[in-house]
Amino acid sequence: MTGGADSQSADEMAELVDALEGHLGIDEWWALQASRPRNMAPQPGGHHWRWGVGPNWDTVVPNPVEHDEALMDAEGSAVSPVLLSVEEYPTGWDPADKLPHVALYAEEIKTATAGHIQRQDPARTLRRVAAVRATIAAWRDAVELGDPGRRGLEIALRNHAAEYVEGQL
Repeated sequence: MTGGADSQSADEMAELVDALEGHLGIDEWWALQASRPRNMAPQPGGHHWRWGVGPNWDTVVPNPVEHDEALMDAEGSAVSPVLLSVEEYPTGWDPADKLPHVALYAEEIKTATAGHIQRQDPARTLRRVAAVRATIAAWRDAVELGDPGRRGLEIALRNHAAEYVEGQL
């Protein structure tokens, strides 16, 4: 680049990408830690969450229409749900003896909150991090090639970065 507005814009974009990569690294770390069953390494790809109730942790699905209501079991009674991984892991010497990873015991949780937590599971976060990193890689390739079409990628990266700065879209 020859200087002026283009180089300033390129420098600003490089700073934005560096900051975005830092945030993605933190998101990835937390998602992997949330996907760490007791005494095990984090699970590649992350956990998928579900809510369970009762002694067998029967799955209960939050109803977003009843957003102010407590989470209910099949009989319509308010329950204290458990946030569990869909995936199951060995619990002892017998590899067939498996249970899900328990993430949270909730005394009371509203259905909208429960649904939001379940939808934002570690697996989804890791997929989002990978997708944004792919956009960063495409942008770097476009910059290296001097591709004028990289502006669309820059807009996408600015939009991704806005997730980390309130009021910046």
